[in-house]
Amino acid sequence: MRLGGNGGLARTLLGDGLNKGMKMLGKIGRLFVIKTNWEAYMIIYALALGAVERGSVYITRFPGFGGKLLFLACTGAVFMAGGKILDCIKYEKAALLAKAEVAVREDERKAA
Repeated sequence: MRLGGNGGLARTLLGDGLNKGMKMLGKIGRLFVIKTNWEAYMIIYALALGAVERGSVYITRFPGFGGKLLFLACTGAVFMAGGKILDCIKYEKAALLAKAEVAVREDERKAA
C-alpha cells in the first residue's frame, strides 16, 4: 500500500530541520575560530604547558640524550605551531582588509 503525494511536505520539514541544525553548528563552530593575537597567545601557552609536561615525562622515562631530544622535539613543535597560528591570523586580517578595500572601491565606482 502506497500513500499519495510526492514527499514535498517531508522534504520541506526535513530541510528546515537541517537548516536550523546547520545554523547551530555554524554558531558553535565560530567559538573555535582564533580571531585575535591574545587568543592565539593563550592557545600557544596551553600548547607549551602540555609540551613541557610531556617532555618532562620523556626525560624521566628515557634518561640521557634520547629523553632530551624528545623534550626538544615537544617544545620545538610548539614553536612551529605557534608561528603558524600567528602567521595565519596576520594573513586573515590582511585578507579581510583587502576585501573591505575592494568593496569600498566598487561602491565608489558605482556612485560615480
